[in-house]
Amino acid sequence: MKLSPLPFAAALAAAMPLLAAVAQTSVPVPSPAASASPAAKPEQRNLTPAELRDSATEPGDLRPDRRVTPQVNIPISKNAPPKPAFVPATRGKTGPSGGIDDAAARCSALADATAREQCRDKLAVQGR
Repeated sequence: MKLSPLPFAAALAAAMPLLAAVAQTSVPVPSPAASASPAAKPEQRNLTPAELRDSATEPGDLRPDRRVTPQVNIPISKNAPPKPAFVPATRGKTGPSGGIDDAAARCSALADATAREQCRDKLAVQGR
């Protein structure tokens, strides 16, 4: 059994003017808050100096919501201080603050297990 969308489309087209007429005849009901006059609503007033003083917080009590991002100072003059010298990375040695041993990482990255072992043995002999 094959259903055709033609009867459904015809029924929908016939119902559209009826739905539009119903939507136009309905009147929105005014809400009580919208009908209140602006004079009836309380105005927000400014606080007096004494009220401001009483509601103040002590210095140091407030903290930022998230960590403060430090700002970068970029000098834009001809007399700018020199840039720090380029420090090349040391191969196979970690810096004073720790880090990754490049030679050991290269050994670990080898695909063959025997090549990895040979590389690690070579590093052990070199004292790394």
